[in-house]
Amino acid sequence: MIYSLFLTVSRSITLPSGRHVRPPIFRNALAVRMPRRGIFNDVRESGTARLIFQKDEGILMGMLETTTGGTLSINGKISEGSPEPSTSTDPYIMDFLIVDGEEGTSYKLDNINVFVEGRSIRIDNPALNFTSERRVKGEKADVIIHQYLQPGSMAFDHNEVYVGAMKLHVLTNECPKQEQSDDFLA
Repeated sequence: MIYSLFLTVSRSITLPSGRHVRPPIFRNALAVRMPRRGIFNDVRESGTARLIFQKDEGILMGMLETTTGGTLSINGKISEGSPEPSTSTDPYIMDFLIVDGEEGTSYKLDNINVFVEGRSIRIDNPALNFTSERRVKGEKADVIIHQYLQPGSMAFDHNEVYVGAMKLHVLTNECPKQEQSDDFLA
């Protein structure tokens, strides 16, 4: 609930003569109560992403290595109830969980369009944007997985890694909830 409350301040001073006067700082003054706005996080990262897409499992996972040297874990899965793409131009609708490895914060993005077109992957959304520049298969893909990704969690029969530029822009608002208690001392 957003609201603003304006109160007229009526402080006065009683002089020894009995006369009431208002000091200049309180004349026509308004006190403004602003609502709690919460904590805003504006995450803007870009860099090189290395992603693995398992079509059979409906999973997309990988890592974004940012230009500032940080890393973000990217995990996506096909949204529940979303239709299977009927043509190659139809997107997969996926839900993503993005975890900042340094801060430990996580962000959930729902209903993101992922286009799989032949040998490339494209994620087109204002919050998450990726276009694969190259696809790596076989032993080269294994080297990338061992160097940049978590090899223990990615035991796939055949590995393909999609490498390209990724941009992430997430704006979150954490509104503090006022606690209510029946205990007046709490």
